[in-house]
Amino acid sequence: MPTVGKTAELTKREILNCILGTEKKIIGVHGMGGVGKTTIMRNIHNDLSEQIKSKHFDCFIWITVSNDVDVNKLQRKIAKELKIDMEEDDDEDGAARRIFNALKRRKKFLLILDDMWDAFNLDEVGIPIPSEENGCKVVLTTRNKGICGHMQAHAIEVRVLSEEESWEFFKDIVVVGGVMLSKDIENLAKDVAKECCSLPLAIKTVGGSMCGVDNVAVWKCALKNLKEANGEF
Repeated sequence: MPTVGKTAELTKREILNCILGTEKKIIGVHGMGGVGKTTIMRNIHNDLSEQIKSKHFDCFIWITVSNDVDVNKLQRKIAKELKIDMEEDDDEDGAARRIFNALKRRKKFLLILDDMWDAFNLDEVGIPIPSEENGCKVVLTTRNKGICGHMQAHAIEVRVLSEEESWEFFKDIVVVGGVMLSKDIENLAKDVAKECCSLPLAIKTVGGSMCGVDNVAVWKCALKNLKEANGEF
């Protein structure tokens, strides 16, 4: 999925400049759930990994951390991605040494840690600390800006879409084959789009469910359900 709107494109460019620059070693991409953090990082990851690897990095690693991963589970996720054979009786220190040596062999790496819910020490896991000398970079995505501070990461916020961007994105999804919406449905559709709180994931999900619907009653029902859901939230 491509990034949506000028706001996201500017944020993507800011993150990419930090990754390719020398000043920022660890970058923390933070924002609300569904705002597009993972989408932006997927785009950056794909753009860079499709280029000649020696141009920027020797190794690209994507790890989805999630909210229930302890150090050992995280180590095993990284080991699987790096194709390291882990022994059943490896403790955290042993696993850290294996990961550290494997990453050192890969020289200049870009490690993306997606969906982080807790901070941790990179060296405990076995991740070499990024520096100007090794040229490595770590990018994390999180809903919690505080994690960026704990990880000593340069924080970059992914903001919600503007009202105009939200409507244009929603309209592109619900309008099929260039057929215009009737005035009544367009007004309802604009209200439905607003209830998606300018979040790309919500707009994509709701817009997809309303794609091609030309029944006013269905649109009214969708708007009512969304307002009730947002009120409870």
